[in-house]
Amino acid sequence: MEDTEHQGSQFKQAYALVRRRQLMIWLGFGAIILAFILGTDRETGAAFGLPDSVAAFILLGFLVLASVLSYRNWRCPACDKPLGKGFNPTKCRYCQVELHD
Repeated sequence: MEDTEHQGSQFKQAYALVRRRQLMIWLGFGAIILAFILGTDRETGAAFGLPDSVAAFILLGFLVLASVLSYRNWRCPACDKPLGKGFNPTKCRYCQVELHD
């Protein structure tokens, strides 16, 4: 019985790390978008002096990168299956392990 409780505690700690990384991924992406918005010249419309098409391509690249990192990160620490669209699930929908209290 103690092993199960210990494993449950380990899964909760691992999930807390996964959740923290997920938050950092999307906050980082949001910061990049904000930087591009604030770095855009109102007269020319160029972000950091870059043409619109180049800036859009760079932002698209960051979106793809954030999505790939998110896909790899947002997984159950017990069964490694995706945790779904919600940001704070209480249980894994596949293995039913409890992720937090």
